[in-house]
Amino acid sequence: MTAPARAGVASARTHGASARTRGQARTSGDGGARRDPGRSRSTAAERAYARRANRKQRLLRVAPTRTSRLAPKAPFVLLVMGLLVIGVLATLFLSLSAIADSYRLEDAKGQVTELSSKVERLKADVAKMESPDALMSKAKELGMVPAPDPARLRQNPDGSVTVIGTPSAAPAGAPGEGH
Repeated sequence: MTAPARAGVASARTHGASARTRGQARTSGDGGARRDPGRSRSTAAERAYARRANRKQRLLRVAPTRTSRLAPKAPFVLLVMGLLVIGVLATLFLSLSAIADSYRLEDAKGQVTELSSKVERLKADVAKMESPDALMSKAKELGMVPAPDPARLRQNPDGSVTVIGTPSAAPAGAPGEGH
């Protein structure tokens, strides 16, 4: 967008300036300060040229050297890396411990299975030895004889005792007869 021409100021087109003159004015190294001696610029044009010159100066100015921002961050980075390494090692230790515990658990389960089967075998042996036939054969081996019809005692409601049947002695057998 162009600004309207000021009264009394003639533009380069109205004076018939050649394209070569306009090209020189645009490409001159002094920021466009080259102009015809009798021409004056508008205030807006002066400000525009000043802004242009300031931009060029800012771009050409040497940037100040910055101090390294890595130096203050190095301890933090090392701390984070150390924590990560510690975390990885802790995870490794815990997983190895879990694996070792699982092997111990499998061994314990095997022992439990073996011991429970042994307990079942022993219970079966005890039940077999407590049977009446086994007890009778063991008693005969020890020389014991079966008792005849035994007498029984009965307690009455008044607290007295009544004997039912007649007590009799067991027949005496020779010692070692059952062997």
